[in-house]
Amino acid sequence: MIIFIGGIAGSGKMILAEALATDLRARLIVPKDSYGYNLIRDAHGETHARRSPFDDAEMTTINQDLARQMPHLHTMHGNLVVSGSFHRKKPRNILLEAARVLDDVTIIWIESNDEAADRRMLSLEAQGRGRFATLSSLRTAMQ
Repeated sequence: MIIFIGGIAGSGKMILAEALATDLRARLIVPKDSYGYNLIRDAHGETHARRSPFDDAEMTTINQDLARQMPHLHTMHGNLVVSGSFHRKKPRNILLEAARVLDDVTIIWIESNDEAADRRMLSLEAQGRGRFATLSSLRTAMQ
């Protein structure tokens, strides 16, 4: 079985992916994915948006590599859980086409409103799991 889990940043896709991977004894795969911007907090606590190092061409190459490996990974591990934002059409379609020839593929899309995603990001930061910017601060920084 291959399960694709997608959604916006902060939607909870990694929480679900980790739980499913554990329950199914599946291999968890997280392609390097990015929403196109990195958020940088300066010394004054202000957030600034900067273009991400992963553009469409790089994401396409990353997903082409994963697509080539997917049948082998599926044979080796049985169950796979692939988690990512999957917001870029061409890189997303590369993975979906590769999975199409394999049996038992499930796609889960997680919807989340901005407030819930913001709370999740702030909670992760409070737990010491990294520095996260909220979706509302991204929108403000990009204006």
